[in-house]
Amino acid sequence: MFYVCLLFFQGYNRCCLVGHDWGGTIAWLFAIHYPEMVTKLIVLNCPHPSVFTDYTLRHPSQLLKSSHFFFFQLPCFPELMLSINDFKALKSLFTSRSTGIGRKGRWLTAEDLEAYLYAVSQPGALTGALNYYRNVFRWETDSQQYTVDMFCAKYFFFTKGQNWPISDYTEEIILCY
Repeated sequence: MFYVCLLFFQGYNRCCLVGHDWGGTIAWLFAIHYPEMVTKLIVLNCPHPSVFTDYTLRHPSQLLKSSHFFFFQLPCFPELMLSINDFKALKSLFTSRSTGIGRKGRWLTAEDLEAYLYAVSQPGALTGALNYYRNVFRWETDSQQYTVDMFCAKYFFFTKGQNWPISDYTEEIILCY
């Protein structure tokens, strides 16, 4: 409902909605619950919620890869674990070769890392960031149907080898690698 209020506050009643990664999940859910407010939906690096659910149920390894979603549902404990030892866990997430932010040898600078850590160390900031994950399971709906009765997305960018059956849930798909 926050996004609906934000849209109206800005003087709009419809939008072209773009989401990437976790923001893509929120964009999908917004379009599912408020399709009359979304003229176009562009989602990058995030499968349709039904596709993700179906795939995860058939591939338990994906459930393990997504286990942080469930960990973040706990109250207070994730904040404690991520902030202890001067945010050591976050430093590792930001800088490790497997999960770090970087591309082709361009990793975070010490200044970039310090800026991120400063931001999340502010009172309530880490909880706000984690609430982004927590709220995805709290959408109120009277239907389990997760298809959007409109043209949702045209371009999906995937890593070669991924096999998300997205065309079962949307129209006019172009896959880009």
